Amino acid sequence: MKLRSLVESEYGRQAEALASCSLFQALEQGRAVPEDYDLFIRGICRSHLKSPHILAFLFALAPPDESEKLKRNMLEEMGLDEVGVSHPALLLRLMKAAGFDEKRRAQVEREAAEELRSIISQPMLFGTLKELGLSVLMETVAFEWMLSHMASRMACALSDYRRMPRHSLEWFYHHSEVDLRHREEGLGAVAAYAHLYEIPAEDAATILEITFRENVFIKRYFGARVIQDEGV
Repeated sequence: MKLRSLVESEYGRQAEALASCSLFQALEQGRAVPEDYDLFIRGICRSHLKSPHILAFLFALAPPDESEKLKRNMLEEMGLDEVGVSHPALLLRLMKAAGFDEKRRAQVEREAAEELRSIISQPMLFGTLKELGLSVLMETVAFEWMLSHMASRMACALSDYRRMPRHSLEWFYHHSEVDLRHREEGLGAVAAYAHLYEIPAEDAATILEITFRENVFIKRYFGARVIQDEGV
């Protein structure tokens, strides 16, 4: 199987596990308590507040033919494109509309910074930077792929059952639209990256397996405890 197909198949498996996760289903069906919706909002914001930093890292390693696309994606995240709205600002708006006070919002920002610091500080699982870059690229594109399919469902759940106003959910609506393009570009970037750095197909498959040994969506949005409870 070609790398692109293999990667997309894994993304589908991971997204399906998220959709069938009992906590996500409770959110989507209105059976969760308000604290569970807030836990989800917190996980979304903690996971994505530092996205521009991750994209900057990937831009530095990008294949020449893919660099302009990654640059555009990074500028969108920072609010430096023609739309002019930074994605971290949309996440802060989401938290504020959910009733997170200044202290709580600052705590989530600290958690996002600590998560980035932890990623950078942990020992490398791979022999060189090129393998690490492929792993980070695979995970980053995975979120874009999943959000293009599921962000609108998330927004509907928060609107219907958490009574969030539409303007506060702009981050979700944006990703449900823009990531349709990003997911296709991202899959192409994964294949181009492996080709540029001459990563053999079997090594790329191993990196994919290691990167997604746990469900990255459930882990980021709900925490490692849920991973264990769900058995994914």
